[in-house]
Amino acid sequence: MQYLLTYAEYNALESAAEKGRKGPTKRELQEFCTRVANEMPVRWTWGEGKDTPKPWGCILTVKREWYCDECPARRLCPHDNKNWSK
Repeated sequence: MQYLLTYAEYNALESAAEKGRKGPTKRELQEFCTRVANEMPVRWTWGEGKDTPKPWGCILTVKREWYCDECPARRLCPHDNKNWSK
């Protein structure tokens, strides 16, 4: 069976599909990036146990001064006030 659509029907379907394809909100992206930082093991380049992969930790959840230097989500993270070591 074949269906034929008018241009108006096609455009309405295309518009609905486009709305469904919008990316995550800033809040959703931040939640995802924070979870990745807190749970994904990465190999540290400094500090104790640097040869054993472990989660980096997110500056939003770590209870001390912390940095985004080796965070696995640093490129995607939407946080406006990232901390970098000097």
